[in-house]
Amino acid sequence: MSIPRANILGANQIIMWCGEITAFQSYSTTVAIMKNGKTYLNKDCWNMYSQTTNRYLNQFLGTSSVREIREGVESGEYIVVDNFDEVKE
Repeated sequence: MSIPRANILGANQIIMWCGEITAFQSYSTTVAIMKNGKTYLNKDCWNMYSQTTNRYLNQFLGTSSVREIREGVESGEYIVVDNFDEVKE
């Protein structure tokens, strides 16, 4: 059993690690998950949901702009999901 760890990026912005999963959460909403070398984005939150959330999402992804995230979605580097229950494997 893995022990969860967390890193607070800013007010209500958290990165959490547990086993093979790394997640970025803004307030109580999970915005992105990295698992098994793939990155999944919450369809409701990744595309300029809020300026603050996107600033920390860029930090989490190692990107510098929303445009760069959009290009990653178009190229398949990031997978947009309706619900993180879809993230299996």
